Amino acid sequence: MDTNQRPSVATSVPLAFSSSAEVESMSQEDIEAFLQTLRKSKQELEIARQQFEAVADPLLIDHIVFRLGAAERHFSYLFQLARRWNLSLDGIQWYWSEND
Repeated sequence: MDTNQRPSVATSVPLAFSSSAEVESMSQEDIEAFLQTLRKSKQELEIARQQFEAVADPLLIDHIVFRLGAAERHFSYLFQLARRWNLSLDGIQWYWSEND
């Protein structure tokens, strides 16, 4: 890999941040890359749900259930990060309370 090349979006998504100060230090490019990853994760979840509704072959059921579960967990993780960081997606600001 070229040393000047930026890592892909998938590898640039942080695993966790412990403080909002760390999030504030992220560049706008990093935030946009994270939001793009969140969008892609939501699309993957929607595709997995559609496949779950359409699957008829008993040999594929286990695969689709696994894929749906993985997509749900991945989206949930990214969504929780966005929530914790109070990030806006497509002009929509998510507001959260501690009780949510």
